[in-house]
Amino acid sequence: MADGEGDGTVVIDYDLMTDLARRIWTMRDQLDVTFKQQARGFSAGDIGPRPETAEAMNDFYTAAKGAFERGWQAMTDLGNTFDEVSKAFFDQDGSIAAGAAQQIASQQDYAVQQQNEEQAQEHQRAEDEFLDEYMQATGRTEPLTDAEKQMLLSGRRFQTEHPTPTPLDPVAGYTDVAPDGTKTELVYRRDAEGNVVETTTTVTNPNGLTYSETTQTLSADGDSVTTIHSSDGTTYKVYVDANPPGYAEGYQMRYVTDANGDTLQIWGKEPGGDWELRMDKDTYLNSPAGQDDPQQSLDAPPAYETVQNPLVTSNGAPTGGGYTQQGPTATPADGITRTEYAAPDGSVLKVVTIEASGVRLVADANNVVQEVWNNLPGTTTGWFLKDSITLHDATGTEPPLGVLDPNTLR
Repeated sequence: MADGEGDGTVVIDYDLMTDLARRIWTMRDQLDVTFKQQARGFSAGDIGPRPETAEAMNDFYTAAKGAFERGWQAMTDLGNTFDEVSKAFFDQDGSIAAGAAQQIASQQDYAVQQQNEEQAQEHQRAEDEFLDEYMQATGRTEPLTDAEKQMLLSGRRFQTEHPTPTPLDPVAGYTDVAPDGTKTELVYRRDAEGNVVETTTTVTNPNGLTYSETTQTLSADGDSVTTIHSSDGTTYKVYVDANPPGYAEGYQMRYVTDANGDTLQIWGKEPGGDWELRMDKDTYLNSPAGQDDPQQSLDAPPAYETVQNPLVTSNGAPTGGGYTQQGPTATPADGITRTEYAAPDGSVLKVVTIEASGVRLVADANNVVQEVWNNLPGTTTGWFLKDSITLHDATGTEPPLGVLDPNTLR
């Protein structure tokens, strides 16, 4: 730790602090071994006939043992402090480095995608010109069939003159090593359309400290989740909700959770503003409102960000499993519809939509609700997943999300 070039800035050398912590722990352990090997009780026969001498020696070692134990704890605490501070500052620098690496990768990837799109457009123009030339050369007037186009375009002449553009790599990235030996690795993955949907940045310094971030895109609106692995082994997840239902357009929310999914903090961001802390778990639980809260927790991130495989899409249709609709959609009451689907394995989904209240329930063959969807009146958000049975303990006697009202089954 030193002043920065006379400008009053404090520079934290976390490599040095990590090394100091390890040296302190090593010295502590060496002293511990030495003391335990040499410390022992004394009797009069060990040092002479006078019991007072043995008693004095025993008193000395008892006092020395107490002093050593206090010193051992002090060295442990000092080493822990150096270690914690060094890791905290390393994680902060790692987060900045990860953000910078992701921006660089994003710019590089944008340039690559632009080039790829230009090549694809040029290839399409070449295909059109080649087919036009063929039509003129042969005097043909009727349109070519798709099979004929495929045969002509796959021919040796066209492929030699206009090779098909190379598709973007599904996995790409780069590695950078700084002069001090700190290594930054970035890997990003693309979907079938070439869009980057996941980036992982790992920063490792010569002392072995490692910090990593993995960001996954959850929606086209900008929703994302970032999993952070800190240098002390702690794991966090940061969920960004770019368009939360019920809020003004452009408002964003951010949830920070621990490895178990418990929310630690909730942040909010007005359009054009900065992130502001709205709720902190420790502060809330120590407040009168928090102490009276039976849940003893903050709100969880929205289900549409944490549930990876919802049973239905936003329009109420099954997402997979080969489901087919069983008969026409029923209308058990005014403004209420029920559509039933069956999968090849015999599983059943019942989708009940109550338009007036903006509620959609997805139940199984036994009418146990598996998912709850909402559509807030007066908003343009559309249907979104509000709750899922996968987020609850379903081992109790009562279904956590309830069962379908018999009136919806008529």
